[in-house]
Amino acid sequence: MFNRYWRTYPWALQLALLMLMVFTLSSFATYLALMLVPGISGVPFNDLIHLTPLSNYKAIRAGLSAQAIAHIGMFMGPALLFAAFAHPRVREYLGLRAPGKPVHWLLVTGIMVGLVPVFIWGETWMIKHLHFGKWADDLQRANDGTIKAFLKLNTGQDLLLLLTVLAILPAMGEEFLFRGVMLRLFHRRIYKAPIEEAGNGSVVMPNGKRSMLLPVIFTGLLFAATHVNPYGFPFLFVAGCMLALTYYLTGSLLCSLWAHFVYNGIQVCAVFLTQDNSSAQQIAAGDQLPIAFPLVGLVIFALSLYGLVRARTPLPADWSVDFKPGEEGGEVGSGQ
Repeated sequence: MFNRYWRTYPWALQLALLMLMVFTLSSFATYLALMLVPGISGVPFNDLIHLTPLSNYKAIRAGLSAQAIAHIGMFMGPALLFAAFAHPRVREYLGLRAPGKPVHWLLVTGIMVGLVPVFIWGETWMIKHLHFGKWADDLQRANDGTIKAFLKLNTGQDLLLLLTVLAILPAMGEEFLFRGVMLRLFHRRIYKAPIEEAGNGSVVMPNGKRSMLLPVIFTGLLFAATHVNPYGFPFLFVAGCMLALTYYLTGSLLCSLWAHFVYNGIQVCAVFLTQDNSSAQQIAAGDQLPIAFPLVGLVIFALSLYGLVRARTPLPADWSVDFKPGEEGGEVGSGQ
């Protein structure tokens, strides 16, 4: 069964294999992180899984190591392994190519720089004014406590570690899985091949924009759900959709990867660099963020998105098709 590339299998089987791979690798990585890290670091298991801003530095660093291992197992590992089994050209399958125009780098940066204050302000407003129940409050409190514990680290070496675990690894792993693999799979399911009209021999091409709509929404919902952040869910959903749109408009997963890193990196740096100033830290965390910040952010976002749409070099309508005309499936490792 597994002697050929998985692109030759039915769509449902490919999706099932991906889900099985995610479950298996994430379970193994989580077990490894929670068993191996305490043994090496000497941090008790309970201290590792219940990090708070009051945790000691040894426990916090151990927690970062455990999170890195778990994240690789849940996102990056399954995506790269699935792509290697699914297609003979992994980079092509994942969309790891240069964007159509150099200006795309600047424009996607502007989009994320603009969204950061809007989303921080919006999530803070929801926490203050909405109440989803005790379960949501407890979950939000636990998530916030873990992040605040991580950002308690205060040396230059710690900043590099934080950026690696909280910005670089999520950007790579989540983009590989959600945009590189899942967006492609969902688009492949929805995309309809060109239809030859009877009589005159003309060909009707499918609408590329329309075939992207549902895959963008599906992957945006999955992206938001995996973050387990009830009050931040709508903003994470929009962020996931924007990252998918970035990939589509630039034709490059590298651009969505960069945009994801910028989004996470700005927040990490903002909180890290304001640790010695309580007022500035409250602003960076969103507690006292002036309304001017999200308003300016909206302007930057709108102008950058407009520029990206004008300068777009979108993925072709058939970008997710697994075979070119006359191409065979090929065996795994055959190099075809």
